[in-house]
Amino acid sequence: MRLHTLIEGKPRAFEVTARFDRTYDVVVVGLGTAGATALIGLARQGVRVLGVERATGMGGQGGLGCVWDYFYGLRGGLQEEISRECDRMMASGRYTTTQRPGLPEQSFPGLARTQVMERMALEAGADVLYETQATGVYLEGNQVAGVRLAGPEGMLDAACRILIDGTGEADAAVLAGCELLPNRLSDGATQYY
Repeated sequence: MRLHTLIEGKPRAFEVTARFDRTYDVVVVGLGTAGATALIGLARQGVRVLGVERATGMGGQGGLGCVWDYFYGLRGGLQEEISRECDRMMASGRYTTTQRPGLPEQSFPGLARTQVMERMALEAGADVLYETQATGVYLEGNQVAGVRLAGPEGMLDAACRILIDGTGEADAAVLAGCELLPNRLSDGATQYY
């Protein structure tokens, strides 16, 4: 098994004998809009799942990023349930807002959305680590076998069969050595997919 990591910004791989601290079916790195929704959906399906977020809560720009009019995609699915729960939270009077009217199903204070998604994930049985980021990916051949994490509790190695990269900059994909589109055609700036 190989541990893929970055040292001084350069990819490195080391042959290792992994001793995993925890085992999951899926690890989701990055709990923004996509990652948090994947985490909740997987946990509700009975998948043993860990969510990892470097910030102090989930939701990304539509949560802690305080972009209240964040677009959550097409109607239907989990985003509508999240919006209904945010509506209930707002109706309780616990939160106030000065945001512009017009997008009631999508426009909430970020903290409300963050708290709703966290509650949903935990109630569904997901494990969540905040202030934690991926620092390495374990590969067995070309198959993901786990992820190395660094957070407030130190280093943690989590085995998984599937690793979902929900980060805004392809952090886990870079660690795993995935091929990425290196530059925007318009100006040459970095753009990951």
